[in-house]
Amino acid sequence: MDSLWNETSEENYKYYRIVKDYYANQPLHEVLDYYENDTLQMRGHTSSVDGIIKEGSFVFFYKNGKRKKIANYKENQLIDKEFEWYENGNKKSIGEYILASDKSEPSILLLNQYWDKDGQQKVIDGNGDYEESEDDFFSTGKVSNGLKTGEWKGENKKRKIRFTENYKEGVLISGISTDSLNVEYHYEKTFTKPKPRKGLEHFYKYIGNKFNFNKQTEGKSGKLLLSFCIEKDGKASRFKVIRSIDPYIDQEAIRLISSYPEWESGTYRGIKARYSFTIPIVIQAPE
Repeated sequence: MDSLWNETSEENYKYYRIVKDYYANQPLHEVLDYYENDTLQMRGHTSSVDGIIKEGSFVFFYKNGKRKKIANYKENQLIDKEFEWYENGNKKSIGEYILASDKSEPSILLLNQYWDKDGQQKVIDGNGDYEESEDDFFSTGKVSNGLKTGEWKGENKKRKIRFTENYKEGVLISGISTDSLNVEYHYEKTFTKPKPRKGLEHFYKYIGNKFNFNKQTEGKSGKLLLSFCIEKDGKASRFKVIRSIDPYIDQEAIRLISSYPEWESGTYRGIKARYSFTIPIVIQAPE
């Protein structure tokens, strides 16, 4: 995977992943991510080998081998306690994730304690000044009763944007991001995922109505699993067959998804962005 965790070629990778007992039929599989220098980056369990769905406790590590974070997941959503450390081993934060009422939204972090890099405690029992920092990303602001409040400012160096956001009781009210050309974008959600403009039902009907079978595929049925990207312009690209039924069926599905005209691109802080997408397609071939 590349620096943004998208699948890439062997020449350009920054991380690689091992799923143990990949072909075994079992509820959970151990998954391990490594940095390019073979140092462990993450260890945990997944309920799916075709696209990782985190379940239970996960441990993350810095490139120097020191522990970075312990977090807990349920169906890929953060839950329960989370502990973080700095690269030198000093403690950084203690928090707790609460599932959002809307399952499509990320979990809400209740930040209980936070220490800066100098070891000074800045958040005590959910109140104080906090700085989020992760590789080339940071944002800073105040928390009250464990929740973000008021104005927060930050920067994402990889995406080359700066942003200012306003929160009330941990909920994003509004945000303004500025790109490298100083163009401003207004938003109310940090992320929006790609989606068919007319909904998944319309998308699946389009695939079903236009799918062409040949004589060699008669009677072949099953669940096809494809991963692909939705580009900034809403076009599908970078297809990969994760679970195949038949080479012809696989290519026919790719052809139809590529020709589907109604994709809405995803956004990051109001700016159109490429997102990876994984979708199952149930194929019922004629007898």
